Amino acid sequence: MDVHEILAARRKRAEGDREERVRALYRDHPDLADLQAEKIRLGKDMVQAVLAGDKERAGEDRKKMEEVGKAFDQALQVLRLPADYLEVHYACPDCQDTGFVDGVSCHCRNLLILNKLYEKSSIGDLLRRQNFDHFDLDLFRKDRQEGEDLSPYENMKAILKDIREDYIPYFGDKSPSLYFFGRVGTGKTYLVNAIAKALLDRGKTVFYQTSYDLLEFMVDYSFTRQEDRGSLKEKRDYIFDADLLVIDDLGTENINSMTKSALFEVINGRMIRQKPTIISSNLQPYELGKRYDDRIFSRIGNEYILYEVYGSDLRGNPGRKA
Repeated sequence: MDVHEILAARRKRAEGDREERVRALYRDHPDLADLQAEKIRLGKDMVQAVLAGDKERAGEDRKKMEEVGKAFDQALQVLRLPADYLEVHYACPDCQDTGFVDGVSCHCRNLLILNKLYEKSSIGDLLRRQNFDHFDLDLFRKDRQEGEDLSPYENMKAILKDIREDYIPYFGDKSPSLYFFGRVGTGKTYLVNAIAKALLDRGKTVFYQTSYDLLEFMVDYSFTRQEDRGSLKEKRDYIFDADLLVIDDLGTENINSMTKSALFEVINGRMIRQKPTIISSNLQPYELGKRYDDRIFSRIGNEYILYEVYGSDLRGNPGRKA
């Protein structure tokens, strides 16, 4: 099913559940059915009185309606049923499972769209394996070597404390962007995947792409005719508007004037929208200026929180979990 069909099914299910609750309640408690019927009858009488200009009778009908309503609510309380028992319980109360709030795509619809995008990639399975529940700090070297203020174990422990205690619990549009850098195999990708999974579990929209796939898409999109973009525009919008964009392995893509321009467009565009981005890369911050240009170096170096991840190559560990 597409997103529209999923939302329609949710509405139908919620409305069907409500109808079943009403039928069961009135079947078992016909006195409540009588009260509801009386309330409806009084409402019709009040409308007729208003249309006839009879304010006195309309006021009387309103008063009687309120009394019947109170009696109905009290009967629900006696049965220990919540006041909203007969209302439709939508999966998303914000948009009532329509997918839109005041014409703007609802967060529930955004998540559905992202899930559909992820179904077409391996990221869903990857995040089920690479998350904080499986993160093993003991894989990191605990001794300090020359030039290290902290051992890799101590360094990663400090990073995890920042992320798990401060970043994830308070994540929002104005959260800082993060840049994780270090040699190949030190756990950067695993770390950003774990952050992505944690935020997805909190209901945030997270769009994950390798730098190669992201920049290839952005360049291809720029050469696609307006009338042919179709669903491509939806993906491009998420690159700029998702709660979090994760760019993995920056520096492994083909570097040319077009990819440089596309990277700056993404980084700068999300910064303008005050949307955080997380980047992992083998490149030291100072190398960004050499490989790309000063604009990208300036944005990342001045606006991102920089975390160096170092230590032995964890990929050679057969029991590797981080």
